[in-house]
Amino acid sequence: MKTFPILRAKRIQTDSDQKEMIAVFQRVRGKDNVYPMGATHIACLGDEIVGGFSVQTPTVYWWTDPEQNSIRLSLQMIGCVETIMSERGTEAYIIACEEESPYYKILEKHLSTIKGENGCDKFKLFIRDMR
Repeated sequence: MKTFPILRAKRIQTDSDQKEMIAVFQRVRGKDNVYPMGATHIACLGDEIVGGFSVQTPTVYWWTDPEQNSIRLSLQMIGCVETIMSERGTEAYIIACEEESPYYKILEKHLSTIKGENGCDKFKLFIRDMR
């Protein structure tokens, strides 16, 4: 009877794990200047890395009272987030933002978007509530 390797998740613990995962990620993407966001684990079939997980990606969600919002307040909110993330040692993070948000045009003008497979940036964030 033929046996199939079992997929296992392994926490990235060493520089070697990190470098190996990045090398596979870049090979799969066909580019040497791309990195997975916040990778925490690698997925292995036997000894071969076949994927990975980012289970603690730094992601920012925020809100403001629409009656109090202004360009100045928006810029101050962004500055506060920058300070908080810097204090945590976070070098890159995701900002979730709806197109209807007053922040959207500011973010679109100054930040790049996350690109999925084949450069696609039309995707949604889903929530899995395990309570």
